[in-house]
Formats: sequence, structure tokens, C-alpha cells
Amino acid sequence: MKVYSRVWFLVFILLISCNKKEQPEPAIPSGEWSNGLLILHEGLFQQNNSKLSWLNLSEFSFYTDIFSAKNNRYLGDTANDMAIYGGKIYLVVNASSTIEVLDKYSMQSIAQIPMQFNGQAQQPRKIAFYQNKAFVTSFDGYVNVIDTASLSVSKRIKVGRNPEGLAVYQNHLYVANSGGLDFPNYDSTVFCINLNLMKITDTIFVGANPGNILALENEGVFVIKRGNYGTDPSELIWVDPTNHSTEVVLQGISGIGVSGRSNELFVWYFDHGTQQSMVHLLNIDTRQIAHANLITSADVKTLYGVFPIADDRFAVCDAQQFVNLGKLIIFDYHGQKLSTTTVALNPNKVIYFP
Repeated sequence: MKVYSRVWFLVFILLISCNKKEQPEPAIPSGEWSNGLLILHEGLFQQNNSKLSWLNLSEFSFYTDIFSAKNNRYLGDTANDMAIYGGKIYLVVNASSTIEVLDKYSMQSIAQIPMQFNGQAQQPRKIAFYQNKAFVTSFDGYVNVIDTASLSVSKRIKVGRNPEGLAVYQNHLYVANSGGLDFPNYDSTVFCINLNLMKITDTIFVGANPGNILALENEGVFVIKRGNYGTDPSELIWVDPTNHSTEVVLQGISGIGVSGRSNELFVWYFDHGTQQSMVHLLNIDTRQIAHANLITSADVKTLYGVFPIADDRFAVCDAQQFVNLGKLIIFDYHGQKLSTTTVALNPNKVIYFP
């Protein structure tokens, strides 16, 4: 009983601490959304406090919870991913097992797609798109195919254990199977699905615990193999789309996440043991680091995501030890800090609106 009492006391203190720091919600601006950042926050697990926020880059005004303001309800529990396709914004809400679909221009909900199968929550994780189809990984071991017109699940494709990141390269979908819920018995595969046939055509072995995955046009597929957070280090793996051979990029450089566009690739890493953060900007053509150590741990306390935005700038999500209000920090490509904004709990995804 004493153990449970201490646990609940700590949870109570954390919740009170977070609530004290919440600020009154400002009025939501009218007009079109432009020159700003849409920021997704996962919040705290089982607290139903995920948020969708907006940062206006012209005047650096911040609006904490535009989803609730526009839809008169909460977004849900533990939002994991966000993407724009066509005129819609898709929000993947893991613990609530829903996909929230918004109109891109009004930010109002068009549909809430339940991710349940035979009465069991699927825990959706990540989303990608191809030819009017959305593809969503779920921790129950499937990729769900969603028709973007009807906004309903049309097919489920069985993949590996606890699939997470996925990316489309040409007419193939690459799915990283982490096996993370089976720790320490991780999966080590990336499945290749032919999207014309809607079936798995290859299994690629990349190393233990693959998670984040990114496809860049004419460059191939990049996968973060996270290893076991100890004796097996994390690495950035390149997958050749022509023959599915693999290659370690930047030998000896750790990575827990990868993001980029065109020929720019950010590799970032946060060490939970030492609390150290690292961001490198990689030149895709040369496979060399163009700019190293772009941030310091003095700038960022708990690195939780890196996203290129515009004009040689990138945004960093700082989770602030996961129990305090997060920060959104903007840097230039030389590591100069340009701005810092206090945001909501656990920011994890940023989309730039030009």
C-alpha cells in the first residue's frame, strides 16, 4: 500500500504542477492560416490533454489550443502524428485510437475515424499517403488503408510487430516494425508493400528496433534503427530502393530521429541517461555532415523533434522533461537561436504554413 500511495502522490504533484502553468486561452485569430507553425502536442498519457496549437511567425503570437476552440471538445489522449494531404489535416491520436480529420482552412473537424477492430483499440501510430489513400500503422501489427474520400478504413494489411514509422517511395510503402512493446525482444525489419498490388513484396533487415523512417525523392529511404539503448547503438540506415540493400550512414553517429526535405537531412539524438542533445545537418549528395552540433543541451533540455521550416531555419521541440510546458525553439542552419516560445505539454510534430 505504501508503494501505491507514493506513486499516486507523485502523479498528483505532477498534475498540479502542470495545471498551475497552464495559461488562459487567447482569442483565436480570424482569416487564413499563413506564415506560421501548426504544432501537435501529445500531452500526458491517459490525461486526454493532447493539443493542436498555432504559432504566428509574423508577430510570434501563440494560440495554445485551436482544436478545442474550433471544435468545442478535446482532441484526445496522446496524439502521435500529424500530416496534411489535399485540403485536410490528419491527426493520429494513439491512446484514444482515433484519426481526427480537419478542414485545412477552418481547422474544424470533418470526421473522427475510430481505429477499433473486433472491439479492440488498435493504437494508431504514424500516417503516410499515396493516390487518395492514407496509410496508418497501428500497434496491433497492421497497416490500415483509409480512403481519403469516404474517410473510412477499406483494408488492413498484416505487417510486423508494433509497426511505427512508414514512408512512401514511388509506388511502394516502407513500414518499420519496431517490436518495441516486446522489449527486449525487438523486431528488426522494414516491410516493403507494393501499393499497386497492396501486398508485401520484400522484407528488409535493418537492425533492432527500427522506428522513424523518411523517404526523399531520388534519394531513397532512410531508417532510424534505435538498437537497445545500450550495447547496440542507434544508427541511421539507408535503404537502396532498387535492390533493398542497406548501408549505415555516418558511421559512429547516433540518431533517434530523422527529418528533412530535398537534399537536406537532419539527424537528431537525445540521450536519456546523460540528458545530452545533438542535431546534425547532413548533405545527402556527399553523405557528409554539412553542419555539426547545431544545438547544445543548454539550448534544449529534452529534445523531442526537429523539423525544417523555411529560409534555412528549423524548429526544435523541447519536451522539458515531459512534465513541464514544452518549448518550441527556432534556429538557423548555423545553430544560431532565433526565438523561443513556451508551448503546451510534449510538442512532437511541427508543420510550416507558408
